[in-house]
Amino acid sequence: MLSRHFGRAAKLLQHCRPISFRLRNMEVHPDVDISKLHPGIKVFLDKLNALPPVDPARVAVADRRKMFATFAGSSNGELDFLPRIDDHVAELEAGVNRHIRVYYPRVVKDGDAPLRCYLFLHGGGWHAGSVSTHDPICRRLAAASGCAIAALDYRLAPEHIAPAAVTDCENAFRWLVAHATALGISASHIGLVGDSAGANVVAGAALGLCNAEGAGAAVGQVRPAALALLYPSLDLTASSGPSYEHFANGFYLRSEAIHHYVRLYLEGSDSTVTKGAPLDTTDPRVSPLLAPAEHLERLPPTFISSAGYDPLLSDAEAFEKRLRACGVAVRHTCERDAIHVWMHLVAQVGDDILLKLRGVGREMGALMPEVPALAGSGGAGADGGSADGGIHKSSGEGAAAGGQDAVTAAR
Repeated sequence: MLSRHFGRAAKLLQHCRPISFRLRNMEVHPDVDISKLHPGIKVFLDKLNALPPVDPARVAVADRRKMFATFAGSSNGELDFLPRIDDHVAELEAGVNRHIRVYYPRVVKDGDAPLRCYLFLHGGGWHAGSVSTHDPICRRLAAASGCAIAALDYRLAPEHIAPAAVTDCENAFRWLVAHATALGISASHIGLVGDSAGANVVAGAALGLCNAEGAGAAVGQVRPAALALLYPSLDLTASSGPSYEHFANGFYLRSEAIHHYVRLYLEGSDSTVTKGAPLDTTDPRVSPLLAPAEHLERLPPTFISSAGYDPLLSDAEAFEKRLRACGVAVRHTCERDAIHVWMHLVAQVGDDILLKLRGVGREMGALMPEVPALAGSGGAGADGGSADGGIHKSSGEGAAAGGQDAVTAAR
């Protein structure tokens, strides 16, 4: 019943017409000025807030996953053309094989310098989302940044509680480094990027990779070259600042839902069997904002993109301050007229979202140093990584072959 209700709702949300600036059926915090909210996003919220509120704990995880997939599929707009998209099955550790899709902004030819690359982890509250739900976003980020985007289908809660996702991210980074030559990317120019819960995971993984020693260190001591966090969750204690209260209701992501997703991520659910003791909300692997300064100071140059009407806004602001205090190069831009999940709202809002996404992509490209021309003298990947090409893949050439048929090819 709930699944059908949410499925219909997700499809209806793309059919919007502007109305007056007032959030329907929702009391706005007195300290919040909604006059700067994007009109198209405001219409989307009015449609959403017209639906009866549902306790997030009452929605089964399977239904939430279907709901999010339906929402993303109806909202992301048309697929952008890319010249090459490859799907790989990566063995991250014994018994853990995960799907990685690599998006190429251009074809890498023999003699070309290898591409810079970002490992991308999707959002979805640690329990929903996939490479497929974020496929259009990854295409746009690859095109705008000029970097390859390697999207990972990491293990989800509640079947796999923290730190499984962080471990997958760390191991996927090592896998990219080890296979850089075969992938056509530079082993020393691989960064991490994620949105929402995915940003939380990549930040935790960056701390692990940049502070690892001995056997746990990154391959050949290669560490992430850049870190990009898109409307990130960085403090699972939800105590970073006032945004959790200011935007608790009415702006898509509710504070009540955040608390529920955190419980799923750290504790699992009654219907799942979890291994190991749950992590505490203060553990830096799940709350990077609370990491000690001596760990934060080792992070690479960081870009943060936040949203002005997002309960997670305070996390982004507080993390920027901590990184600056630790001497980390950081740039923070805020989409003041946007909400959490704005990157998905192409069908509802249109070109303004595409312009914002291009801006994020350009920031990611500027954050990562260019590959020296000399590195291309021996062909793509000449600065490191395995040349044996021992990776399982299916390839797509152009938008059609790299579209939905490539999605199914890796399943």
